Amino acid sequence: MSLCLKVKMITGMEHTVKAEGHITVMELKKLIAQKTGVQAYLQRLATKDGELLLNRKLLSQHKLKTGDVLLLLVEQDQSMDILVRKDVHANSYHIQLSQTVAELKKMVQEKERVSVNQFWLQFEGKPMDDNDHLGDYDLSPLCTIQMNLRLRGGGGGKGY
Repeated sequence: MSLCLKVKMITGMEHTVKAEGHITVMELKKLIAQKTGVQAYLQRLATKDGELLLNRKLLSQHKLKTGDVLLLLVEQDQSMDILVRKDVHANSYHIQLSQTVAELKKMVQEKERVSVNQFWLQFEGKPMDDNDHLGDYDLSPLCTIQMNLRLRGGGGGKGY
């Protein structure tokens, strides 16, 4: 089901966005970001009735229909403490949602003494891309990101 939604900013500017009802609110925010230049993680969307749209819900779960007007509020960049778990221990890191995954990896490298090319990070079972902003992952205070060491092989022999 294709929807044509109007997104109204507090400045009065309006944008029309076409989306399918089966996408999540976060995916809609990424479409809005292409039109407005406002990063998805800085957006808060609400209906005219004041219902806040939740990132992980599908548009259809919010019962949106073509022609509905959504109000777009832009938040300031947030800072928070998160945990990065390696094996059985975790370390705390103070981050900004505007930082990239690559920047977090550099912080982890300094604290863990493991080169950034020797590990990768994942959140909620999904690998994190170096070029993404931390805010793209819907992180919350004290959430846990998993640090995974890369396996280095190379026995190079006969397979035994």
